[in-house]
Amino acid sequence: MGVPFARDMTKYHDDFTDEGKIKSVKDVIQFLLDNTTGIQNVKYEELAAKGFLRNKGSETTLHSKESPFFSEIYDNVREKTGYKTLTHRQQFYIDHDWFVKFDEALPGHKDALINEGYPMKMLMGHARQVSTACGVMIASFSAYKEESLMSMSIQKMQILRVLRMAS
Repeated sequence: MGVPFARDMTKYHDDFTDEGKIKSVKDVIQFLLDNTTGIQNVKYEELAAKGFLRNKGSETTLHSKESPFFSEIYDNVREKTGYKTLTHRQQFYIDHDWFVKFDEALPGHKDALINEGYPMKMLMGHARQVSTACGVMIASFSAYKEESLMSMSIQKMQILRVLRMAS
């Protein structure tokens, strides 16, 4: 709910034109270019001449240092710089008592859990993210047959085929 705001209608034109600074559509567009986050510092004339401009950092999408989504791990791999760890390397061994006790100090293969009476099993622990990204929950069938996929969408079938080929 908003707070009541009284306007002086005798100054409406001045408010609408920012005290006369906005005289044309070009001025409105320049105001938007100057005050919109995510748009680089560009003048209306340059944009009108070129038609469109690439934003800074968009040439490599998320991997540019100018991007707000930049992660240093990309440069660690691409530029071969050290990681921010004690040894400047990727570390897999965790010598904590809990991890040692449960034989988890080093990563290793573990078979998928079998849930009796249920034909689907989870292939990875990030099912929520995968489900959001793909629109489906990726699962494998213990009795995998093409006819069991007939009721699935084409997208789900393609994902399951790729998973079957990869395994």
